[in-house]
Amino acid sequence: MQEASERLGQLTRPEDPAQAGTHTGGTAPDAGERQEDFEELIRGRYKADFDARVKKILDGRLRGLRQEVTDLRQREKLRQVQIQYYLDRLPEQEKQVRMVHPEFRLQKEMENPRFFRLVQAGVEPREAYEMVHRRELTAKAMHFAAQAAARQAVRVVESGGRRIPERLQKTLMSAMGVSVLFVGVSGTLSQMLRAEGGALTVQGTMMMILSLAIGAVLGELLDLEDRMERFGAWLKVKTKSESDGGFIGAFVTASLTVCIGAMAIVGSIQDGILGDHATLFAKAVLDLVIIMVMTASMGKGCIFSAIPVGILQGSVTLLARLLQPVFTDAALSNLSLVGSVLVFCVGLNLVWGKKIRVANLLPSLLIAVAMAYGG
Repeated sequence: MQEASERLGQLTRPEDPAQAGTHTGGTAPDAGERQEDFEELIRGRYKADFDARVKKILDGRLRGLRQEVTDLRQREKLRQVQIQYYLDRLPEQEKQVRMVHPEFRLQKEMENPRFFRLVQAGVEPREAYEMVHRRELTAKAMHFAAQAAARQAVRVVESGGRRIPERLQKTLMSAMGVSVLFVGVSGTLSQMLRAEGGALTVQGTMMMILSLAIGAVLGELLDLEDRMERFGAWLKVKTKSESDGGFIGAFVTASLTVCIGAMAIVGSIQDGILGDHATLFAKAVLDLVIIMVMTASMGKGCIFSAIPVGILQGSVTLLARLLQPVFTDAALSNLSLVGSVLVFCVGLNLVWGKKIRVANLLPSLLIAVAMAYGG
């Protein structure tokens, strides 16, 4: 057996070039002669040894293949068990998902390729559904939050502040007043102060003084404050709120707070020209929070500030293409500066009572915009 193996090895090993000349006549045998010798050996006296070696090699490979097949069958069986277990759980999981997302329908979602791939990969149906419908669910969550806030605002309005102790109402009023004061101060300073050459410079002082002076004269001639109060009195009667002594003051104060400022103008122009609602949406959220707090402290009149806000922003949106050339960067800067001063005046009235007739200063906003073209 050992002799046969050595002989076979000699025939199948590459020939050493140095020994190539030791064969017949000093000439190396060609490939054909070596093949004939090899076949003669494996069919002759070494056939049994050759067959045994081949059989051993094939048996080893066959055992490996059988083991691989067995492993594959076991894995497939385990996979089928897991799939069946998962399928058995799906109806119960669907019920659990529908407790959180009532619109969820497993059969319909399985038709969605992305949802199907996620579930097939082992992702839980709820997680897969939330991943596939993230945008829709986020929008619904925001809508739900807005509805909840609106319901809370309605409850506050219906209560007319009666559920809030008088001491707390006064504290809320002061807190709102201080907040509005600082909003006005910060807005004014952001427009007036500029850093140049490492030093602060002030700009817009004369424009602010002239705008407020001329606007005050025009406002007093038009008596805008009285007109707003008369409109508030009309709303008070129409809403059957005669018993609410602070209705008119709340309406005027809240209207001035949310209407004054460049944000409403810029947002409305963007909405009318570009169809971009982002600025108006952000302002709506801010206004909602402000009005809810003001309503809790001042009464239901604040909620009707939505009327002048709607008129202002709706008008600017409709006329956006006509007004766009008018509201240049300089004009908006002047508008923001003077508007912030008026917001500061609203804060003064909230903290120390009605000291300034802010509505009669509203023409100052138009004067500020006009002065952007005067110099």
